Amino acid sequence: MQKELESATYTELPKCNERRREQAQELQGRSKPNDFVQWMTDLATTDEERDPANIAHRALIMSQASIPPAALAATHTLYDLCAYPEYVTPIIEEAAAVMKEEGGLCPKALYRMLSFQRTVGKPLTLSDGLHIPRDAQICVASSAITMDLELYEHPERFDGWRYYKKRLNSAEENRHQFTSVDREWLHFGYGNHACPGRFFTSNQVKMIVIHFLRNYEIAFRSVQEEVKLKPKPHPILGLTYGLRRSGYFFTAISTDSLWKGTINKPIAVVSPIGPTIFLPNSFASEIRNMKELNFSRSIVKNALARAGGLDPILALDYHEVIQEVVRIDLTRSLDSVTEDVKAEAEAAISELLGDIPDWKIIDLNSFLYRLVARVSSRVFLGPELADNAEWLDIASSYVTQGGMAARKLRGMHPLLRVFARWWLPELRVCRQQVAKARRIIEPLVQDRLQKKAHGKGTEKTADMLSWLDDKAKAKRVKIDFAKFQLLLVVVAVHTTAETVSMLMADLIENENAIPRLREEMVSILSTHDWKKTSLASMTLLDSAMKESQRMNPITDLTLQRTALRNVTLSDGTIIPKDYRVAVEHRLQDSTLYPNPDQFELDRFLKLRGTDRSKWNFVTGSPEHLGFGYGRHTCPGRFFASNEIKVIVTHLLLKYDWNFTEKGRLPNLCSGTDRHFDPRQTIVVKSRKEHINLSSR
Repeated sequence: MQKELESATYTELPKCNERRREQAQELQGRSKPNDFVQWMTDLATTDEERDPANIAHRALIMSQASIPPAALAATHTLYDLCAYPEYVTPIIEEAAAVMKEEGGLCPKALYRMLSFQRTVGKPLTLSDGLHIPRDAQICVASSAITMDLELYEHPERFDGWRYYKKRLNSAEENRHQFTSVDREWLHFGYGNHACPGRFFTSNQVKMIVIHFLRNYEIAFRSVQEEVKLKPKPHPILGLTYGLRRSGYFFTAISTDSLWKGTINKPIAVVSPIGPTIFLPNSFASEIRNMKELNFSRSIVKNALARAGGLDPILALDYHEVIQEVVRIDLTRSLDSVTEDVKAEAEAAISELLGDIPDWKIIDLNSFLYRLVARVSSRVFLGPELADNAEWLDIASSYVTQGGMAARKLRGMHPLLRVFARWWLPELRVCRQQVAKARRIIEPLVQDRLQKKAHGKGTEKTADMLSWLDDKAKAKRVKIDFAKFQLLLVVVAVHTTAETVSMLMADLIENENAIPRLREEMVSILSTHDWKKTSLASMTLLDSAMKESQRMNPITDLTLQRTALRNVTLSDGTIIPKDYRVAVEHRLQDSTLYPNPDQFELDRFLKLRGTDRSKWNFVTGSPEHLGFGYGRHTCPGRFFASNEIKVIVTHLLLKYDWNFTEKGRLPNLCSGTDRHFDPRQTIVVKSRKEHINLSSR
């Protein structure tokens, strides 16, 4: 770049100096050159602006801003005409007729031929409440608009007369020109910063295309009549749409579309975690059990788990061991585990909140992270470490640190990531947390295993360590217990804490929800103990949990997989090897969920009247992919469901809740992930219990 700048300056300096000499001599009878250098010279008002080096630099900037877009526009136009040669003859005829009438390729003749990124200067809040901080880069995906079915009939098809027909309406004449700037046509930007050189670019492109068409016959070397979607990475992180017949590029789509079931064919998207092929929801049943599409490899790839400090995610390589421990051992022990969950929830809430006679402001998310980490650790590690402050600090913050590290790494060239591990602060913290976790957990593991080896304490414990040891030995797999526990923090503690945070916010926001839930809780617990059957009877709470999950999915990448080899789907779509694939969910589909933007407490309770098992919180289906679907459906969903019900029951029966005057903050969005806003504050105070939960 520096050499090119020096070369451009060296080339332009003689020309600039000559212009200055001519101006100084005020040569008469000689017209001025009509070019950028002369314009800059004429408009200069200061010595700095007249400096030839300065003018040369501005000329180079103008070249960079104008040449690539014009070249690409001309190239793609010629590509389109090669793919659809039926448009060539009419364009040549139009050009010949207009040129004859106007006397050549003048601006008037070119006009008659009919055929937005920003940097935020200060914090701002958009009309929907979205807050954008200073210095953030924002843009609108223009391709998502030009592929909108509501604006364009058959937008995936090339129609050379599409805008010509629109311009036949005199009222629409100025909206549908190539150089128009409109909310429905953002290729030249919109508003104050719309491209000022678009008229010049338009004339350039027209002249180039006309010259080619009048003097040459153009065609593809070979044209395939039909080619199925086979995406490949686009070198620019722009989102563009390419020809069906001549090339394959990535398109753009609003993540909202992934909620509404509006995708009618596979599309490729450049997402923050890399190229991803999104499939219509109708493919959920087809891919859910395909062995060629690997779940764990997709997660490892997304999390950049090869980086030191993020490597606990690699424990997913032993997903068969994890599946058996969680799906079989933990689920079978839910009754005994529920008693542990209840006891730890009571102790933790008493310690974290205690008696609050007057309204008190707390940070909801941080409180629930600590609470969920402690309750989960009681089961995952046992009572010895459930209230270990050092471990709980790790369990409450590891995902946040790891997420920030992964986001920074994704913005780097892969070669730089090797070195970044040594200086990236978040990765350094993650490595320290892994080391601390090992120092805390390994003594407990060794003590447990030694007792088992000597015939002591051979009875299976409900903290997973013994189960994990048994399954690992049976499969002859060596397990790193510390990394396994940190993996549980990622896939269990984090997701449960986020789910409970969003659920509590939904319940507080809908004031009639909490009294109805309290009534159900008291009715059931007044006659039953804390058993899994009692929790299963809380059908209204179950409905509330599923509705909150519908309203607040924590990711848009449902049923995400990575192809182990080239996979051809039933419609002929090819998923290339090593590509990531995901399925759109229908959580905001109004044909499935009436009034999808509204939280309805009993929505799924009513649906259970038509299908008793399909609409449970723990049930996965194409209509609700909150826990996945198929062979990789979350194995810990039964435990998570019971844990959430125990925690929420204690919170609602023991305390009153409300928002502060700031109200509810919208969820945060980071690429395809969604998070509860950690800045959310609420007020809480103790209430008189209608039932003694400790005695149940």
